[in-house]
Amino acid sequence: MKQLFKTIRAVIYLQTHDLPEDDMQKKVSVGVNLMSLWVILLTVTVGTLFYFISHNILILAGIVIETALLIGTILLNHGRRYHLASMSIYLTMSVATLYYSSILGRPVEAQLMVAYLTGVALFMFR
Repeated sequence: MKQLFKTIRAVIYLQTHDLPEDDMQKKVSVGVNLMSLWVILLTVTVGTLFYFISHNILILAGIVIETALLIGTILLNHGRRYHLASMSIYLTMSVATLYYSSILGRPVEAQLMVAYLTGVALFMFR
């Protein structure tokens, strides 16, 4: 368990060790990595639950694609492409919201994601 937390911490702070502590880029990079990990966790757990309930293969495809894109966001931060990583998570969240709301239809209130996506944009693109 200790090794798991150590690995998660290493991923969150990936390629930020040489940035000054008060640097805004470090805070954004850590925030993007942390958001990516949380969204991956939620996508895999909740998405898998939705898949087993509905047996809709499109949900399973969405889980795989969204997880791959979010891993790509972490890898962009690793490659020091910070702005591209910030754009990547924002676009991934926007497209995922549109995708799942079109698949699930009425049960998903896509309007509620507007506040979240606005907050993400303000955090990353000041």
